[in-house]
Amino acid sequence: MKLAFQKLLSIFSIITVFVSCATVQKKSNVSTNAKCEGCGLGCSDNGCFSIHKVEVNYYISKEKELMNSFNETSKYISKVMEKDYDKLKIREIVNNSRNEFEKIIPQIPYIGGDSNSLTEDLIFPAIYLAYYRVLKKEGKDSHYMGELIINSVEIRFKPYPLWLRRAVGNKMFTRRSIEKTKENALQSQEMIWPGNWVTVYVEPTDDSFDIGWDNLECGILKFFKDFDAEEIVPYFCQLDYVQAKGYDMIFFRKGTLANGNEKCDFRYKKK
Repeated sequence: MKLAFQKLLSIFSIITVFVSCATVQKKSNVSTNAKCEGCGLGCSDNGCFSIHKVEVNYYISKEKELMNSFNETSKYISKVMEKDYDKLKIREIVNNSRNEFEKIIPQIPYIGGDSNSLTEDLIFPAIYLAYYRVLKKEGKDSHYMGELIINSVEIRFKPYPLWLRRAVGNKMFTRRSIEKTKENALQSQEMIWPGNWVTVYVEPTDDSFDIGWDNLECGILKFFKDFDAEEIVPYFCQLDYVQAKGYDMIFFRKGTLANGNEKCDFRYKKK
């Protein structure tokens, strides 16, 4: 049961797009889009000489791990595709998507690497981006891709009992987790990495929610715009409802950046 708990925790870290950035490291871990303004991160007089090397090498150094994530996620994607394709065609789509993902890996925006846990929230969508680029050639549209995203995440929860899913979800409401969320929101506002999320923590003023924040910028939306694939980003927003149901918590919002609103608001309440 301990193993199941650890695996469920892993799922929680992958599908939850929420503020959990770790402390910013004092290294030249800034995006190639950043401007050198004397930040003191170790640049030479000629500018940020090692920026591009750092951000590209990060994902290349993680390629084996990223491909393992691709293979694991593909199990669920393949399961959903069974209603539309035979096994041979599914294998072809998976192989083509794997090749596409390998091409995407060096292009994933660098937002701090291991010092920012939201890096995982770019890698996970990148897998689906690879599938989308392949499935578009098969004549599938964004709606089909959206169903694939949502359904393949929903089935990840099925093997686990409600009490275990609730126990994992309740970790979000601990004092330590809330304080860390506040700290990370402030760090995101430093805007060190242009591809990162920018978040403002929202203090509860009544009992309608226990923890909340607003995302003023979305890393996934910015990433997918570079690939002309922003039309599927709203389906990643819907995963917030999927994970809330999976972990037996209450979630509500008014709007998202991907749907044209000025912010993505997140409001969670413990049952």
